[in-house]
Amino acid sequence: MSHPAARHQDYAALDRVIATLHNFFNVQSWFHEGIDFFQFALAQMGQTTEPAALTSAQAQTLCDLWAHKARMHIHIGQFQAAETALAQANVYLSNVDDPGRRSTILNYLSMTNFYAGRYEQAIALLKEALQLALQTDDMDGVAFTYNFLGSSTKAQGKYTQAGDYFTQALDTYRQLGDEIGAGIALHNLGNLAQATGDYETSQNYYQQSAALFQANDYTQGAATASSNAGRLALQTGDFAEAERLLAEALRLKEQINDKRGMAVALVGLGAVAAETAELLQARAYLARGLALAQESGDVKLLLEGIVVTAVYAHRLGQPETAAELIAFVLNHPATVQEVRQQAEKLAADLGQTAAPPSQELDDLVTTLLDGLLASD
Repeated sequence: MSHPAARHQDYAALDRVIATLHNFFNVQSWFHEGIDFFQFALAQMGQTTEPAALTSAQAQTLCDLWAHKARMHIHIGQFQAAETALAQANVYLSNVDDPGRRSTILNYLSMTNFYAGRYEQAIALLKEALQLALQTDDMDGVAFTYNFLGSSTKAQGKYTQAGDYFTQALDTYRQLGDEIGAGIALHNLGNLAQATGDYETSQNYYQQSAALFQANDYTQGAATASSNAGRLALQTGDFAEAERLLAEALRLKEQINDKRGMAVALVGLGAVAAETAELLQARAYLARGLALAQESGDVKLLLEGIVVTAVYAHRLGQPETAAELIAFVLNHPATVQEVRQQAEKLAADLGQTAAPPSQELDDLVTTLLDGLLASD
């Protein structure tokens, strides 16, 4: 897919359609197609042009192309590629005095920091982005920033503050008439309620968000809603429903080739299989899920997957290994509060302690994939 404005290096025409195309790819969950389009446009526009030789308008267009490409990468968990694209966007932004664009790039950088487990850095970037969005009256940017501030503070266990941010995001999206944005905020409120143990409220939020995603044919949102509803069913002990929902989430994530989303569903399916003593299935799910999470660079998901792997090791009759894995998670600075609580509960159930493995996270995951989770 290409656009004549890119082929003819028509900066003004391309500038008029970039946001529309970004929204189109987003709503359709066509993230790989979006990456291909923005990469093609950059190639056609002469992305190696010296920024100093460009007009302000040309620099803005190239900045936007790189930023939108980065957002497509973030959607499917390609965080290193996103950071590379954002670095390029910043090159062109340096020649442009545009607080709105600066706010957008800060928001996207906050997301890559969040998934890398750098929550304080993410929050600092988001607060700067929020001030710029308010300064330019960019209410869509304001809503986006509130939403991700909620996710970042939730990761730190600041649940009351997270709830306030999610509610502000929801109110703003509703004022804008953005049903997908409202669905995302409702979904995050469901995640928050699940983290605090309010399962009935969580289910209600998930149902509301799923209805909005389905009404707007938003596959990415529907898949994520199904995944987290499956996790909720697991928490309440409804293993059959958890497996059904997580399998549906996996199917949808595979449909749009969202590898990080696939990893989330697979780790959840691994947890269901471990809890029901289907150990061969648990091993297969966890091996695939951790490999995909490692590929995407999602630190918080890897730590969650290690907790589930500890459950698997415990069921397998290897309590010492389970205790070591739990110790690693509890000692890791990027472990989110919800996962920390799960690890603490498992540690209490094990009734024994151990020193954490003296490895970096990535090395530990590789060790697990080559050892405990390797197929016979």
